[in-house]
Amino acid sequence: MGFGLHAINCTHHPYGDNTIADIEHKIEKEFGDFSRFSPFMDYNAAFYVHDMDRYLDQFLEDKIEFLG
Repeated sequence: MGFGLHAINCTHHPYGDNTIADIEHKIEKEFGDFSRFSPFMDYNAAFYVHDMDRYLDQFLEDKIEFLG
């Protein structure tokens, strides 16, 4: 038995009166580059691990930005 996580990707058509670009612009205007915490960031899927070092090392090696 496997595990799946479903997320909607609606990049090919608008939802209601807003295009994807409209929504991205509104989010960027409100929250900037997410370099500071916002309660909006609490909408997430969390994956818990015993040790983050392996992941943090890989993020740093691949130059992936993250907020600790």
